[in-house]
Amino acid sequence: MECVKNDYHILLERLRRHKHLTLVSAFAPDGSVSRTIVPEDGAGGVRLLRQENGRVTLCEPFARPQRLILLGDTEATRRLTERAAARGFCVVVADSAPGIAVHLPQAHQTICDSLPAALRCLHLTDEDCVILAPARYAEAAACIEQLWEEPQPAFLGLLNPSPKKNWLCRLKNEGIADADWLGQMTVISVDEGADAAAEEILCRLEERVSEASCPQQGMDVVELLSRLPAERLEQRRVVMTAARAREERDCGRKMILFEDGSSFGSLGGGAPEALALKQARNLLGRGGWQLVSPDEQTDILLEAE
Repeated sequence: MECVKNDYHILLERLRRHKHLTLVSAFAPDGSVSRTIVPEDGAGGVRLLRQENGRVTLCEPFARPQRLILLGDTEATRRLTERAAARGFCVVVADSAPGIAVHLPQAHQTICDSLPAALRCLHLTDEDCVILAPARYAEAAACIEQLWEEPQPAFLGLLNPSPKKNWLCRLKNEGIADADWLGQMTVISVDEGADAAAEEILCRLEERVSEASCPQQGMDVVELLSRLPAERLEQRRVVMTAARAREERDCGRKMILFEDGSSFGSLGGGAPEALALKQARNLLGRGGWQLVSPDEQTDILLEAE
């Protein structure tokens, strides 16, 4: 399934330049699969097309999500995560400390890695909002160097530890990035408390960004597929896609079943998901693809290697 990994990686890269894309997957009777990415907004939603010769085509629209990316797991970013998620932002939190997902249940995604490394794998776009809250100045400087090479975010903020540590002034003096570019950064000090800092920077953010959009169903699984960790890359796996579903919100959901029995994502639960998982286990050792139709309103595509 290395080809699947590459296809989704290309999709995410292209979403950096296009607001809307449609992934067209053609499943042939001989078991082969081919994919193309076309610049369409997919206004009609996920479409499943069947031909008399047994060929099946799945058209999946993807929209670039507008994300609030928080670099650093601090008390202020935890408060900010809770409040921003409640207001509809797609919140992504990155920090090198293990287990950050445990105390950040409101976040759409958490990344346990060094902050510059996390930035490199996030596929930043000019619609993303980024707030820096690193524990050390060296981390802030490394992040600024990385951000300087990325598309200009819609909002760039810095939670400064205290007025005594003027990180913005130091960044300018050291020439880490262009002074005018740094001057556009919103800097909030956390010396008056995490609550006050979180609320103030969120207010500044909402002044700049009029509307935040939630990620499309399945996008988190697409991101996982594009950068499968090494220990999972070697495993056999089946990718399941809800091509048709009883509930419209479930159409397009994705789920991955790994050879070790673990899974990621959800098709919406219930009997259709249970049947798809059963069929996926049977498909693991054979490879190829299969279309499962648990009922008249549900079609689930399974693809294995």
